This record gives sequence, C-alpha cells and structure tokens, in this order.
Amino acid sequence: MLGCSSGYFLDALRNDYEVYGAESSVADAEFVRSTLQLPCEEGTINEVYPGKMFTAIVAFNVLPQQADPMRFLYALKNRLIGGGWLYLELPSHEQALIALYDIPEFRTDFYNESWLTYWDIMNLSNALAATGFEATVTNQQETSLHNHLWWLWQRRPMDSIRDAIEYRCPVGEKHPLFPFMARFFYRNDKEYRLNLETAKVADTLVAMARRREI
Repeated sequence: MLGCSSGYFLDALRNDYEVYGAESSVADAEFVRSTLQLPCEEGTINEVYPGKMFTAIVAFNVLPQQADPMRFLYALKNRLIGGGWLYLELPSHEQALIALYDIPEFRTDFYNESWLTYWDIMNLSNALAATGFEATVTNQQETSLHNHLWWLWQRRPMDSIRDAIEYRCPVGEKHPLFPFMARFFYRNDKEYRLNLETAKVADTLVAMARRREI
C-alpha cells in the first residue's frame, strides 16, 4: 500500500494477505515497522521493494500529490503483474460543496498546496485508460448530510474527520424519542449520500483498475 500512514489498512488485511507498506513519513513508517511488525519502506514506487512485483496496489489520496501523475500511473502499472489490480481513492473536485453549493470557504480549504492535481470521474478514467488500465471509476459520498449543513451554516470544517463522516442524531440514546429520531436521521443521511452519488457530485473518487495482460 502506498501512503500507508499508521498502517491501519495493512493491519486489517494482514491475516488474509501478504502486505507491504510504503510511506513518505519517517515517523509513520517506523511505527508500522516497530509497532505493527509489518514491512514498510520509505520512498517512491520506483524505489521501494526493488525487483518485487505485486498482485494489487492500493493508494489513498496519493495521486493528487504527484507532480507528474501520468508517470506515476505508469510506474504503478510497471510494478503490477499482468492482470494485477490498482485501487485508488482520492477527493473529487466536482463534489457538492464546490459544484452544487459553491461555498468560498470550502474552496479555500480544498484548493491548497498539498494537492498538485485535481480529479473528476472523466479525467481519472481517461488517465487510467491512457496508461494501460481497464478501469471503473465511481464516486461515493464519505461525509454526512450534517457535515454539509455545517459548512452551509458555519462556513468552516468540523472539528474532526469522524464528526464529518458519521451521521448525527440530535437526541441522546436515553431520550424516549431516540429510536424514532435515530431512524429518521439515518434514513435521510443515507438518502442524501445516495442522491449525491447518483448526481455524480459525491466527495470521493474510487477507481478499480486492472492492468491489461497484453
């Protein structure tokens, strides 16, 4: 996995697959090696695990940080066996807070120095096809209806990513109306996310790509 951070994803897969991590953060890479006891090297896809080919490569939020994304995709393809899989997740710049609500404060937060390129379903599909992948690119809504209402009212991020992702029920579990209110807000949150995905203005791009064998 590229950009494996603290290794939480690798740790979840370790009992079923042979896993390898790559991470630019020295501290995170050391944590994966010393605490999780999993292989993790520091460097680019061309530098780590020399000579090794992979059946699958996973990269979360790595593509937008590449100065030359096409070269990066070619490098990923060259580390995969024929028929091997590439899984990408990255933010969509056509998400609702930009494309639908056009919130200036969110634009300022989203378009920043950490992202060198910005992606939507079309240009990601074209880039993967051009570099020799058979790919399906979809979008999914990770953050909640409550998070979008927060941005509309407060014009700033929520305090944590967990707050942004989880749906909110306005009453506590001990309240007599909690069962009804929890179902109501959960149902509306789920429907809202599905509607954004259908309209292709969800916040996360998901690409499942297979290296052509010939």
